[in-house]
Order: sequence, then C-alpha cells, then structure tokens
Amino acid sequence: MKHPYLTSVQLSRVFAAMVCAGVALTVAPSARAGGIYANEFGTPEMGTAGVGAEASALDASTAIPFYNPAGMTRLDGHQLIFAVGALSPTVEFQADPATTYSGGNGGQAGQPAPIFTVAYVHSFTERFKFGAAMFTAAGAALKYDSDWVGRKQSQETAIAALSLSPTLAYRITDWFSFSGGVNIMATALLTEVEGVLPGSEIKIDGTDTQISFNLALMFEPSETTRVGVTYVSETEFDYAGDVEFSTVGATAPVNTTLALAQLVRIGVYHDINAKAAILGTFGWEDWSALESQFITVDGLGPLTLPRNWEDTYRYGVGFHYRVGDPWLLRFGVNYDTSPTRAEDRTADLPVDTQLRLGAGFQNQRGDLFSWGIELIYADLGDAEISSIGPVQDLVGSYKSNDYFGAAFNGQWRF
Repeated sequence: MKHPYLTSVQLSRVFAAMVCAGVALTVAPSARAGGIYANEFGTPEMGTAGVGAEASALDASTAIPFYNPAGMTRLDGHQLIFAVGALSPTVEFQADPATTYSGGNGGQAGQPAPIFTVAYVHSFTERFKFGAAMFTAAGAALKYDSDWVGRKQSQETAIAALSLSPTLAYRITDWFSFSGGVNIMATALLTEVEGVLPGSEIKIDGTDTQISFNLALMFEPSETTRVGVTYVSETEFDYAGDVEFSTVGATAPVNTTLALAQLVRIGVYHDINAKAAILGTFGWEDWSALESQFITVDGLGPLTLPRNWEDTYRYGVGFHYRVGDPWLLRFGVNYDTSPTRAEDRTADLPVDTQLRLGAGFQNQRGDLFSWGIELIYADLGDAEISSIGPVQDLVGSYKSNDYFGAAFNGQWRF
C-alpha cells in the first residue's frame, strides 16, 4: 500500500537515498575507492594503499579482480593467502545555519568495518593458473544520533557484501600474460530514515546477488619492470525488499536499481636495485553510470532520482624496501577524485576526494610461509553538502571524515 502522507516525489527521494546508502559498499568510511568500491582487503598491497597492486603480483592476493589475476602466472606452485583486519572510522557532521530542520549534528556516525580475504592460486602448469578469491567487498554501518538535522536523508544503514571471484590465467609469451574471470557478489542491506510525519520511521531491507566479469593483462618487458592492466565490468544491482511505515504499522514492496561502475586500472612495478622498488597506479572509474537511479514503491514508478555523479580518477605512488633477507617494508600514497559536488551530495553517501596513506611489512619464514601487518589512514574529504529538496534543506560539511585500519596476513606455498 502507498503511505497516505507521502507524495510520490517524496517517496522516490527518500527511498532512493536509503537504498543507495545501504548498497554503497563504502557507506560512512567503509573501505571505498573513488566512488563506492572497496579498497582495503587486508592483503600486503594495503601497505602501499593499493598502489601498484595491478603489477606487483608477489603473492596469491593478485587473484583479486581489483588487483591483477594475470599476475598469477608469476607465482610458483600452489599458494594461499589469508588476511583479516578492521577499519575504525570517524564521521562527524557540522550543520550550517542554512539547514532548515532542527536537531543536532549527528554525533560520531561511523561504525567499525571488518576486513577479510582468502585467495588461492593453483598451478596446472608453469604457464596455466587457476585462482579464486573471496573477500569482503563491504561490511560497514553508518548510524547518526536519532535527533540529528539530516535524519530525513539518512538515519542508520548497515551493509554486508561478500565477493567470490574465480579466474583463469595463461602466459602466452615469456613477457605477456592474460586472464579472465567472473565476480559473484552477494549483498544485504538494512536502512532507516525518518518519515515526513513527526516521529515516524521508514525502514527498508533487501538482498541481491549479481555477476560481473574481469579481464587483466601483464606485460614484463624486463626482469626488473612489469606493467599490469585490469578491467572490471559494470554491475547493476536490483534490490527488492519491504518498506515498513512505523506510523501506520504498514509495509509496502520496494524495488530499486544501482549501478556499480566499470573500471580500468594501470599499474607499474620497477626494481630500482636489489633492495628497493617503486610502484605507480593510474585508474579510471565510470561513475557517470550513477547519474540517475530508478525506484518503484508498490506500483509507484519507475521514479527517477538524479544523482549526477561523474567519473573518478586515481593516482598513486608506492615503494618497497627490503631490510635484509626476511623483511620487506611497504609504503604508499593514493588519491581519488570526487564523484559528486556539494549540491548533489547527500548524507547517505558522503563521498568526496580521498587521500590514503599506507605502510606495512612482510616477514619471510623460510620458503613456505610468510606473514605481515599493514596499516592505513584515509582522509575522505570535507564532503560538503548543499542539498535543497522537498523534504528539507541540509547544508554543512563533515569536520571529521576519515578512518584508520590495520590488518594481518599469512601466506603459504605448497
């Protein structure tokens, strides 16, 4: 049934905001790249803030489709990596006097996010490899205080997303390798927002599983230099769930679509000498795919919510330094441009420019086992909001919008 106190325009705006918030793999500062893709997987590449992961190919985590599965052809035998960690965010909004709704600033809205990855590479021959990676594409929550000024855009969001990616790779020549595979991503969301009626609440939940594909190339012009290219196709999620109207105790079905952008990343790895290496990354993500969003609520629609997102670009540089035989140190800095502007940004997706600093180390214990620890800090920008709409005007910025993270990994060779 249709809620008797909401117009279709208001429904489309509120529901789209909620659904986007839930599926945004990086709501509040869960690991996110230039748009809403995950960035931290707990692997050794987290120590360079992900820089050069398209070309380094030093362990089984290269099987992750956002890295470079073609790099599996560089690995000997069978290899397994396990990584676990967490992100601790701080998200604090500061309202501007132009905001037309009463309330506080929302408090510290960021909630801890888990990191988990397991990846395995199997060698059929020296040239032909199979890999499988399972990793948390998201696992985060955004929870504002109940009386905050933006509660009609976002009140609470929880998201869980798990991806499984099987891939095949083949070395065509001594200097060129190719890979292809699929990404199976299962997601679940739960979001809540205040309704138009004072004291009312609207809740929505939904699940969806979708499949995309990935392609990757690895060029090795010399023993000291390699270049990797990674492509991940667009994924469109179609969420079907139920909306609960707390004021009247009624529910209604809701359906919405959300596009996750295709991306291309190019990485470079170069050994300066026996101890040091330099890495670089350039990336493009097609977030103009999220220009608009379509919503249907109990026969209303499809209704359209403009998002007006733009493509984003990534730039990064990283370093490896070997301290003696067992120790490898990693450092990196990574920058992503913003996908949206203040007038289009909303509190459910406070995404802005992003600057990451990473550091980590790896310790090799003989030929068959190694372990490492990685640290990350990310500044997610001011995320200024100047949202003028039929429900309320929300104007302000995030005085704190960052996170710290740490992860542990173990690697085995068979």
